[in-house]
Amino acid sequence: MMRLVFVNHAHPDTPHVSGMRVGNFAREMANRGHQVVVLTSPVEGSTIFGPESNDLGQSLASHDWARPLVVAVPPTRRWALEQIRHGTLPSALRRALTLSQFVAHGGVFADWHRAAIPAMNRLADAFRPDLIWGTFGNTTNLAIAQQIARRVGCPWVMDVKDSWTAFVPRMLRRPLAWRFRDAAARTSNSHFHQEIAQRWFARIPTTVIYSGVADEFFDGANCVSGSGRHQLLLVGSVYEGVRLRSYLNALRTWLESISETERESVTFAYAGSDSGHVHSALKDISLPCQLHIMEQRGISDFALLARASFANSYLTASFTFHHKLLELLVCGRPLICYPSERTESKMLASQSTTTFASCSSEGELRHALAAAWAMRGQPYAVGDPPPWRWSDFAVDLEKCFQKCLREHAH
Repeated sequence: MMRLVFVNHAHPDTPHVSGMRVGNFAREMANRGHQVVVLTSPVEGSTIFGPESNDLGQSLASHDWARPLVVAVPPTRRWALEQIRHGTLPSALRRALTLSQFVAHGGVFADWHRAAIPAMNRLADAFRPDLIWGTFGNTTNLAIAQQIARRVGCPWVMDVKDSWTAFVPRMLRRPLAWRFRDAAARTSNSHFHQEIAQRWFARIPTTVIYSGVADEFFDGANCVSGSGRHQLLLVGSVYEGVRLRSYLNALRTWLESISETERESVTFAYAGSDSGHVHSALKDISLPCQLHIMEQRGISDFALLARASFANSYLTASFTFHHKLLELLVCGRPLICYPSERTESKMLASQSTTTFASCSSEGELRHALAAAWAMRGQPYAVGDPPPWRWSDFAVDLEKCFQKCLREHAH
């Protein structure tokens, strides 16, 4: 049994991918018999916090360790930090303030870091964790994980789930990497992010631990919608307008190539945080079909939407790894990405029996839509799904932690 502290500013209940990885792995590690504390901030807008530092000792003593103990510490409000994060300042001033926060505090969540210090100290002294796991995310998570580990004298592990290049200002990438050089190991949610971080953290042992796929995506993967309508689903971020408009142009051309009766049965659906951008693009590129534009959905709703579609699709970006690939492959419906994916994602797709089309041009996208349309209404046999559940990947995370502890003991 290990005593573990996981650090992530995004609360596990946050309806966003930022809170998903740490929250789910905390649950799975608890299921594997470990005592896990998640140090986090409250869900935005929530008035429900975790135990205060003076009550934390009692919570630790009485907690049912069959589940993680979530310690949610609200930040002390600071105007400058709120303006940086909400992007309301002129760009030059925002960059200057951002740099000053990185230099002075190691990240742009110093308001949360400062408020969490009593809880950090209490965890170090009363819980005495064996290991700390901090996720990047943001560098404040790493600074907190490092600080707790130093107080306890235990190892800490850096989790790189985003691009160090994309999220750390250029002039601070190497100084911050030097600051966090004492991490015992480095986990990454993809080979892509692992390789980017390798430039700055080459001396730290590293392993890839993919984020898991929720059970909801595995349930009922062979269901077929009996409504008579056929839904094409686009999910996730659209990044910049050119890519989205190219996708919509190809979709419109394909729709115009099928019969009017068929077009009348098609619904183009979008679910994600960029619904405003999609609405705007659809004003310029009118689609001859029914539209259903939604905000980001919870996991259960998202899984139902994806399983009810004749095809699922997403837009790629060069600066990140798309975890939604695994979720959508598990659903068993034909999956289309545009533009084309990198080698790592194609390798993962090859482990699934789901049809996957990685499209590098509008022509390839139209062909993929036509192929998926020809299969509409059919149950899609997914065979034995790949071992991609959170519980599957938690085995590798546990091995990583245990190896760190063995090496720390010598």
